[in-house]
Order: sequence, then structure tokens, then C-alpha cells
Amino acid sequence: MLQLTTQTKIQIARVLSRSVIKLRHLRGAGSSGVFSRNGLLWNLDLTEGIDLSIYLFGQFERDVARAYQQILESGSIVLDIGANIGAHALPMAKLCGKQGAVHAFEPTVYAVNKLKENFNLNPDLQTSLSIHHALLNADGLAFKSASIPSSWQLNDVNGEEKHPQHGGSYKSIGAATPMTVDDFMEANRLDHLDLIKLDVDGNEWPVLQGAVATINRFAPPILMEFALDYNSDAFERILALLRDANYAAITLAKRQPLPLNLDFLRAVIPKDGSINVLLRQQ
Repeated sequence: MLQLTTQTKIQIARVLSRSVIKLRHLRGAGSSGVFSRNGLLWNLDLTEGIDLSIYLFGQFERDVARAYQQILESGSIVLDIGANIGAHALPMAKLCGKQGAVHAFEPTVYAVNKLKENFNLNPDLQTSLSIHHALLNADGLAFKSASIPSSWQLNDVNGEEKHPQHGGSYKSIGAATPMTVDDFMEANRLDHLDLIKLDVDGNEWPVLQGAVATINRFAPPILMEFALDYNSDAFERILALLRDANYAAITLAKRQPLPLNLDFLRAVIPKDGSINVLLRQQ
């Protein structure tokens, strides 16, 4: 299967966004609104990449969604780290049910407000989804940057600073609480953990540094993005941590084993691109 670069995906999404909005305008409809998809209500802006995917396909990142659908059941506990607008947090909360819990962590004011809007549209999830305006890191100390990319605007009219690789627009973290995964797990006295979904666009290493005790204790499956262009040194440290914890990886697209070896990954991950993987302890 052809692996597209992030920039190519963005260009395709821009064409789709313009086409969808034009067709809606012809019908007298706007470029945003509340829509029902797969049994959930969403407040969507069709000039945003994640929103557009939910509008068109009913979900975001189909391979990620398919993976957690096979893992989660009623009573499951999940950490969704980098929840953004809730594209995965809401469907996962539906799977976990009232006996389970999805803890959704999002550091930017922009995305956490959209996440709360989508959460409030779905009262059946009130007991199974908890939203945390928090920035998970290695030591629980304040983050050095005041903004993080969390918006994938497709119309290029807002003039905001964008990440040079993945094109995300920077948004303020406001009063996001800094914390570690390990501290959160201990403070909330969680006695099991069934999944970590991790998508933080290059900040994976500090998050995982702060999750070592949790990983060693619970050995949860981890759904995450592998991208080499963020920081190769940090990526090599991530691989070492996962190997030390006896994890093995498979690709979500092809469900094939993926060696946790930097040289091998450089050969299979496209330049300026990424792949989604599932990690399980062997």
C-alpha cells in the first residue's frame, strides 16, 4: 500500500474540503454545524481536517478506530493522550460504557473547548468520558512553550503559524495542568489500564518518560503514531523504552510485524510521513 506524506494528505483534504463546502453552499447550508455520525453527535467545522474526516467517513483514522474496536469492551479503562476534539475519545467511551472510563487529555484551549462541545452533545457519555485540560510530560513541571499545534486548517486564510512538517496550526495551552501519566494513575487510584492512545505530534518521548511505572505495572496495549521527522534522537529513545518493556509492534494498515529498530523504520516510514502502530507486550 502506498504511504502518503503528510503534506500530500493535507493537499487531498483541502480539495475535498473545498468541494464539500461548495456543494453545501449550493444547497444553502454552511461550512459548519452539528452532524450525526455513527450514533454520535458532532459539532464540526468542515474547514478543519479532523472534522472533515468525521463528516465524510463517520470517523477519523479508520485503522486506529478498527484497532481499538477490537480491544475495548464494557468496563475498559483508556488514556487518550492528545484527544484533540474527541475524534477517538467519544467512540472509545461508547465502547467502554458506564462501567468503564476514557480519560481524554488535551493541552490546547482551542481543542479542549471543541472536545467539551462534542462531549456535551452526547449525554449518554457523561459517566464514561472525563476531560482533562492537561499537558502530560516527563516530570509534571510547566511546559516551556505556550502553544502547541492542534488545528489542521484547510482553507489557508487564517495566517496562523504552522508546523513545518505536519502543517498543524499552533494554539495556546492556556492554563493546562502539567502532569505525568504515572502521577495521574496514582492520584486516581486506577487499578487497571486497557489501552493508551498516544498522538501528540512529536512530544511522545516526554509523555512516555512520565509513564514508565504505568507501562511496567499494567503493560497496556499502546496505539500511537511513528514519525521520524520530529526528532530522531527522541524516537530512538522511544524505541529503546518499548524494547526494554518487552513490547512488539504491528502496523495498523497491513497488520504486519514491525521491528523496533530505527534503521528499519527509516526505510519503511515515508519522509515527512508517519504510520500508525499497535504495540503489545510479548
